[in-house]
Amino acid sequence: MSWHKAMIIENLQVAEPSQLEMVWDIFTRAVVQMNSIGINQWDELYPDKAILLEDIQKQQLYIFSVDDQPAACAVLNEEQSEEYREVQWQYTNGRIAVIHRVCVDPRLQNRGIAKKLLVQVEELFKRQGYTSVRLDAFSQNPYSNRLYHGAGYVARGEIFFRKGKFYCYEKLL
Repeated sequence: MSWHKAMIIENLQVAEPSQLEMVWDIFTRAVVQMNSIGINQWDELYPDKAILLEDIQKQQLYIFSVDDQPAACAVLNEEQSEEYREVQWQYTNGRIAVIHRVCVDPRLQNRGIAKKLLVQVEELFKRQGYTSVRLDAFSQNPYSNRLYHGAGYVARGEIFFRKGKFYCYEKLL
C-alpha cells in the first residue's frame, strides 16, 4: 500500500494541509516543554514549520487522536538518514519502515499516549507489509528512550546530528 493513500487505523490518520497550524502548535508547545526540563532536542531550526508542511504534503505526517482530540503526531515513511548507514542493524531483509518526529501534546503527556501511538503505528506498518521498523532518539531525552525500550525496540548503535548523540533503535514486526 502506498504512503500516498490516506489510511485510518482506529485513532491514527494522515494529517491534512488544513491541520498544519494545529500540528505546529503541538510541536511548539513540545519544544517549550522539553526546554523547560533541560531536553535541548528541538529548536527553531528543527523541526520548523516548513519541514512539517513538507511532511503533510507528502502524506507522511500522522495525527493520533484521543477522544476525538489531536494528541500526538509522528512522521512515518521509509526515509533513513545518511547516518543510519553507520549502524549495525539486525534486520536488513524485507521492507523497513522508519518513524520520525514523534511528538505528544504536552497538555496530554503522562497518559500513555506515546505508547498507544506506537501500537497503532506498528499495526499500520504490519498492514502495509513492513517487516521491521527503525527510529532514532536523542540520547538526552530519557522519556523517549524509556518509551522505545519498553515497547520492545532494541538499541543498535549511536549516531550524531546537530544536537549531539542519538540512539538508533529497531524492532521486528
